[in-house]
Amino acid sequence: MRLPRLRMRRGETPLGAPLPIGLELRPGHLGVVQFEMTGGGPYVRAGVSLEIPELGPELLRSPRELGALLRDRISGQGFSGRRAVSAMPGHIVKLVLLGYEHDGGPDEDAAIVECVAERTAEPVGELVIDYLRVREEAGQGKQRSALVAIAREEDVVAYLEGLRAARLEVEALEIAPVAVRRLVTWPPTHYSGDNVIVLHCNRENSHLTVLWGRRLILYSDVDFVLELALARLTEVLDLPGGSAGAMVERYGLAGPGDDASPDAAIRRAIAEVLKPALQPVVDEVSRAVRYTESRIHGERVDEVLVSGELARWPGVDRILASLLPVPVSVIDPLARLRGSRGFDTGPGLEVAAGLALRGVPRA
Repeated sequence: MRLPRLRMRRGETPLGAPLPIGLELRPGHLGVVQFEMTGGGPYVRAGVSLEIPELGPELLRSPRELGALLRDRISGQGFSGRRAVSAMPGHIVKLVLLGYEHDGGPDEDAAIVECVAERTAEPVGELVIDYLRVREEAGQGKQRSALVAIAREEDVVAYLEGLRAARLEVEALEIAPVAVRRLVTWPPTHYSGDNVIVLHCNRENSHLTVLWGRRLILYSDVDFVLELALARLTEVLDLPGGSAGAMVERYGLAGPGDDASPDAAIRRAIAEVLKPALQPVVDEVSRAVRYTESRIHGERVDEVLVSGELARWPGVDRILASLLPVPVSVIDPLARLRGSRGFDTGPGLEVAAGLALRGVPRA
């Protein structure tokens, strides 16, 4: 079984009509974005990023409770209609980069399923499997690779039932890397170069993708758990439980030359504790840069883009830039898009914005 495909026919959305709602749920967080079409292109109708501590794995598997929570939190925020595109929560779906052999015939799905069956103890008949082909180099013959999403069918059904209980009509399910790729490569939100590494770090998992133009050429898990880094900060600075994240988001991390403001001492203390925790991120990004530039001769990685909860740490881009051989920026998902006043912006809406852009014409 593959993830449900988008069935919306392009060109049917009239000017001024709302497009499908982009909806990301993960433990502790809800991100929602919606556009509407205008003569000048998509316009941000509404956007909200909410931290919801009670939104845990069990609630995400409980359709009735999840539906009630979504109806309560989305109501009155300016969203219109019931159509939605959502991303599978990271604790439900497993992403793996698989290599396999295929001669280019019509049976590629079967080749992927066979490859998954060899690597999992669960019956493939009880799984939902979808994949995104990764660009191959010339001369690889039958060798192929794909980013494969694997989830238990019962978990997918429970999630869809929860969205239906919220009175939403789900037109498609996606995975986070695909949604962020769309945001990064969509013309008005395009960043400084065609060749970028997107570093996406949340509490439950971290990964990076390498985008060469619009093509995904590498996916890799990153050995960084944001929750453990914050736990270390809590222990070293003797902070009250649960306050470390808010402290980092308020003060940020001191970067090179940051020593003049009244809060610089606090930022230096935070950076001193968290900088070692960021070393696995630096190592994995550095490996991705070396691997990518060795594969594609004569071109370079233009920029590292930080997204997810890590992007909410002010100064993290300066810290990483001081440790990496390429520029680093934080993705501000809605800053380059036209929109009504009053909607949320800033880190936390990258996936939701990318989902909401699905089906929007690129020109």
